[in-house]
Amino acid sequence: MSSELLEGFVSSAKASISVILVLAYGYVLRRFEFISQEGETNISRLGTKFFLPALLFTEIGPLATVHNLKTYWPIIPLSLCFQSVALIVALLSHLIGMPQHYVPMFIFNNVTSLPLLLINALAATGGLDQFVTGDKTLDSVLKTGRVYILINALVGNLTRFALGPCTSLL
Repeated sequence: MSSELLEGFVSSAKASISVILVLAYGYVLRRFEFISQEGETNISRLGTKFFLPALLFTEIGPLATVHNLKTYWPIIPLSLCFQSVALIVALLSHLIGMPQHYVPMFIFNNVTSLPLLLINALAATGGLDQFVTGDKTLDSVLKTGRVYILINALVGNLTRFALGPCTSLL
């Protein structure tokens, strides 16, 4: 039991470290002026407007059959609930006088990268083996988990584009 817990902790730490390293690389590149402010903005736009939608399309698209949509439908109300809670927290933070940048931080959070890495780490350590039953393989469990995370990201992006202009009014 404790060795399984330790393996899960180590895998989660590895996944977290990879995200932290990406952030650190970006910081170092910007700090030592290997990349300009304009280049940073362009990379951010490229990731947000091209690579993320491409990832969403390639991962969700092939699995968007009528049968699969019946199994994935619960994530949409849960994602909307998550976005609603984030919006309520953002509005409350604005009302109690927290700094202005807290509102978009709560509403437009990015909870895609780390969960995608964590699900791979859990698969590597056997943390998802309990979900492999009957005709399900570890690969199909991973695909389902990725699709759930990416559908949540899709709902978050749609919320971002729908509510983005409204947050400037706060």
